[in-house]
Amino acid sequence: MKILLFLMVICSICININTDEFGRVSLYGMEFSGAASTLEGLKYDFFYLMFWLLLLVSHVVLLSMLFLTKKTYFQQMLIWIPIAFLVFFMLVNFFSIFLLIPFIGIWLIALIKQWIMNKNQV
Repeated sequence: MKILLFLMVICSICININTDEFGRVSLYGMEFSGAASTLEGLKYDFFYLMFWLLLLVSHVVLLSMLFLTKKTYFQQMLIWIPIAFLVFFMLVNFFSIFLLIPFIGIWLIALIKQWIMNKNQV
């Protein structure tokens, strides 16, 4: 399970694509450096700032899931934290969903693996 979570974290940061029109587009750039320059250009729009901060918080919690696999609430975290991360990322930049397709695939595999593990324990 930790390998799948590690892959989810890697996919949430390191996925990028080269485009003719925009050059290299990356999730890291959208979340960190790109968001900072967008905030500066928007003169600190309250809603964008709020969504960006919620995105950062959900990303930190996603990273912390690597260390919480033995907790009783891990299964609920495995469902809700990635959903929150995806929603906040789409609120910050809607087109990032296309770059998050590998993340979604690994997350679904992790959900299936967790379901199988729970089924075998009962």
